[in-house]
Amino acid sequence: MFLFIGGGIKLEELAQEVFIRGLDNFIFKNYQARETLGFSLGLADVHLVVLDKNMTGLSVPSKFYGACAAGKPVIFIGDSKGEIPGILKSTDSGVTVEQGNDNRLAELILEFKNDNEHLKNMGANARRVFDERFSMDIA
Repeated sequence: MFLFIGGGIKLEELAQEVFIRGLDNFIFKNYQARETLGFSLGLADVHLVVLDKNMTGLSVPSKFYGACAAGKPVIFIGDSKGEIPGILKSTDSGVTVEQGNDNRLAELILEFKNDNEHLKNMGANARRVFDERFSMDIA
């Protein structure tokens, strides 16, 4: 099941593609209230964070920090030379897929589906990264 919460520049295009293909394993929800954000962030097995490669060095998607705070691993789609890929690789808290490498993304999803232990370990690493680098005291 794929759950997309919030918005984004490509969300409508994705929803249209899901409709055209008749896929029934996608759910789209609006942004969640701050009071319930922890529940939605904690729901996923893995979080997807996307950043257009042209934005590398200019922006870091805030959803990355939410995923780490929730103790969830991240699949990052974007430029492998950016800040997030460096963090994911050095801390084993997720993986990076170069923008446009759809086959690798599909492979990762299937690998993660069958390796719950690795997901848990990466999630614990993500939470540790958050506590050590991005908590409110540090930020």
